[in-house]
Amino acid sequence: MYRSKKQIHDKIAQSKFVLKEMQKYRNKVFVNNGIDEETGAHPLQVNIGSFLAHTRSVLQYAYKECRERNRESIYEAAVNSRPIIGLFRDLRNTDIHEMLIGTQTVVSFSVQLLKSEEEANALEPRPASIYNELSRPVNINDELIEQLRANGQNE
Repeated sequence: MYRSKKQIHDKIAQSKFVLKEMQKYRNKVFVNNGIDEETGAHPLQVNIGSFLAHTRSVLQYAYKECRERNRESIYEAAVNSRPIIGLFRDLRNTDIHEMLIGTQTVVSFSVQLLKSEEEANALEPRPASIYNELSRPVNINDELIEQLRANGQNE
């Protein structure tokens, strides 16, 4: 269990710091997808893992405190009523126990076909949309295939 509320505040501060570091990747595309040449590590993936670990630690502190005070039901009710907490738990567990959470950079933009140069000159430029998506590995098995078919996805 944690020794003081300062430890919780420190973990929250660390989570905020890592989240701020991840903002460097917002609306940017990097050569070699940002992989560090010296270490071969993908900094965004490292930051995602760090963020998940720090935020999960805060939840673990709360869980341990509730368990020691026989208030696990209060913790479970709080966690179950907030799906984002379950998402962070699942992502962190996948990242730690199974395999790294992957990322992919998605760049999208719209194109308009024009008939003349005058039309082109009259248009305002449209920015491209750039974002990073998290991805988890999917184990393709008979159960998954049946579940997809049950949802009408036959291909």
